[in-house]
Amino acid sequence: MANPNTSNKKNANDAKNSKTDPKSAENIILSHEEEIIAAITKKAVAATMKVLEPLLQKLEEASQQHSQTPNAEVQAVESYEQQIQNLQKVAMQRVKAQEDRIQEKMKRLQLKINKNNTRI
Repeated sequence: MANPNTSNKKNANDAKNSKTDPKSAENIILSHEEEIIAAITKKAVAATMKVLEPLLQKLEEASQQHSQTPNAEVQAVESYEQQIQNLQKVAMQRVKAQEDRIQEKMKRLQLKINKNNTRI
């Protein structure tokens, strides 16, 4: 008959070997594969949401501001017409300034011509 002490030692050695045996670790992983995938997926989603949270908040704020200004298109058309008028005013001012410069140059040129005619 086998010694009971030796059979206990064999069982203990088998348990130790099963913990370090790659095949048994693989079997454990395969048996809990769905749980592992679910845990990894849950952590990945949580990390992604943590990163996206500030961006989602900004997007929500922008959406609320946009919905609060329904007359934005009407204001944009008015401001467009206003911008055209402002551009026309600026263009007229530039043309006027250029005309003034040309008149000043013409006066100087006429003065020089008159001086030269008086000398002759």
